[in-house]
Amino acid sequence: MVSGNKIENGQKMREWIDQILDKVDRKLRVTAKRIGDTVPYTTGADGKYNDQYAQLPEAWTNGFYPGLLWLMYEQTGYEDYRKYAEKIGEKLFRIFEYPSRLHHDMGFLFQLSSVKEFELTGHERAKETGLLAAIVLASRYNIKSRYIRAWQGDGEKGTLGIIDCMMNIPLLYWASETEQDPRYKNIADSFAHTVMKSHIREDGSANHIVSFDVETGEIIKSHGGQGYGYGSSWSRGQAWALNGFAQCYACTGNRDYLNVAKRVAHYFISAQGDEDIPLCDFRQPKEPHIVDSSAGMIAASGFVTIAGAVEESEKDFYLQAAVKQIDTYDKKLCNYGLESEELVPMGTVDYHLKGGIHIPLIYSDYYFVETLCKLKAYFQR
Repeated sequence: MVSGNKIENGQKMREWIDQILDKVDRKLRVTAKRIGDTVPYTTGADGKYNDQYAQLPEAWTNGFYPGLLWLMYEQTGYEDYRKYAEKIGEKLFRIFEYPSRLHHDMGFLFQLSSVKEFELTGHERAKETGLLAAIVLASRYNIKSRYIRAWQGDGEKGTLGIIDCMMNIPLLYWASETEQDPRYKNIADSFAHTVMKSHIREDGSANHIVSFDVETGEIIKSHGGQGYGYGSSWSRGQAWALNGFAQCYACTGNRDYLNVAKRVAHYFISAQGDEDIPLCDFRQPKEPHIVDSSAGMIAASGFVTIAGAVEESEKDFYLQAAVKQIDTYDKKLCNYGLESEELVPMGTVDYHLKGGIHIPLIYSDYYFVETLCKLKAYFQR
């Protein structure tokens, strides 16, 4: 799909994207019929999805499958996608009955499900669910540390913040616009500026976890998190950073966010090099050779957002990165067979997690399709 240093013309690109989306559609219609309003996370040895909602209703990954259904409903109008996505939305709303289970990943849970449902259907319940999720997320903001708390940690005065939350704060921008209330945006902006200072390194790589003093806001230390170790470069964390800051720019027009997104994107592209699938950690040892397909798709989605924001002379650089990733996964990785429910295999939850290495992950599937939808919209302009 890339000729020399140029992307092929719009019509050819649209045809290519539609061919891939058709393969996804054929597979997902079969899966949707079988699992109904199940909320999956990964597949078992039989190739069938496990019901993550049944295991842990508030799990951060539970928004990706309904989000995937809404994306495909938007593309195809297939009513079963809408029907099952709405049913899952009703299930997810019940999480609010248990305040102690609510957490920092409200954007992952409800921006992709309820907010998307509201955008496509205008359902008031979905809008109110999205706003309630934004209230929960905003309530986790610490005024002194200027950070959205992920977990408690590092003793009495420590609180942990994670790079993943860059993907949650677009929910706050949406709430501000929807309610015409600047409070949510102010929290999102404050948090994003803290992340720029605390998580983004000079070379464009990113820390996964940073602990802050809850009273002073001072950084206590950074942690290796789900990557190889301290000071390493967990590839999905880099992808969360570049995609999250790109979305923040799209929501605000603040060029500081775009510049950070570009810096992390350049680091990601350089660090991935000739690897078809990004390494789980760009600074991991040569062996074992652990990759993470989800990182490539999250990054690719962010590349398209950046391409839509930069000058004409820069666009092809980011589009090429996204198209190359999709083309590689389509030809070498994706499972379009109807006998198995996985779409994108070879995801890794955590470098050190036994049983969580090189498995299908629902968010790999989601960002594969989201990237395709973004590319299609880009080339329809």
